[in-house]
Amino acid sequence: MEVGTRMAGVERRLLNVERRGGVGSWMLEVRSLTLFRWFFLLIFLGFIPLHGQDDPLQNLSLSTILSFESEYVFRGEKQGDESFQPSLEAGHPLGSGDVYIGVWASQDIGGDASDEVNIYAGYSVPLSPIFAATAGFTYYWYPDEGATPNREKEPFLGVFADLPLQPGLFAFYNFTFEQFLVEASLSHRVKVAERSFLRGGLYAGAAQENDANSDQVPGEPRNSYVYFLTYLDLIYEINVASSASLGVRYSGREDSGYTDFLYWGASVSFGF
Repeated sequence: MEVGTRMAGVERRLLNVERRGGVGSWMLEVRSLTLFRWFFLLIFLGFIPLHGQDDPLQNLSLSTILSFESEYVFRGEKQGDESFQPSLEAGHPLGSGDVYIGVWASQDIGGDASDEVNIYAGYSVPLSPIFAATAGFTYYWYPDEGATPNREKEPFLGVFADLPLQPGLFAFYNFTFEQFLVEASLSHRVKVAERSFLRGGLYAGAAQENDANSDQVPGEPRNSYVYFLTYLDLIYEINVASSASLGVRYSGREDSGYTDFLYWGASVSFGF
């Protein structure tokens, strides 16, 4: 994923789909990292029927992304300053689709109290040669002492299409804030050299919170907001499974006043 800004699990998943070539090529074949493969296999064995496969690792896929962001912005709201943001995701075919599970973290380099760990899981399935759907759940954990709230729970449901501009439409419900959020996305990439691409995109969303204080603070004030994120990345494909990127982002939010942020990020991603 070239955009390293914190995103819900499904948003990160969609960016990985784009990087790997569209709806028809969600996962890379596993070829190495035996220790990690067995670790994630133990997780998947709990809920993936193997259908008599001789090698249950054969179709297990792994990807990892190491990102740096000059500012940490999520849905138009600044969460922290310079941050290191690693992630790891595993997937396996299940029925006509793919089940996936991943972990993403943000570590504030300056030491501010904005550290975060997200654990997400979901299922993606093609609806046609062009359209696909995904559904899942993200658990947000904030380990810094005194963080309020210190966790969030958010299921998601969405559809996206392997069409020009890669359109997507998603719905989220955050139990902690009693928040319903709808988000649309577009993206496109252009080849500029043998192994280099420019990719730009736009996310835009609107949310209604019925408990803006969260379920960990007394009172239930209501709030609504809209936001957007646009980005442009230069991507260099190191090989078929790895890439590096550098890009700029601009994000804004209208929430009792308008705020915006211009920042940059870089990442290296690997598939196994």
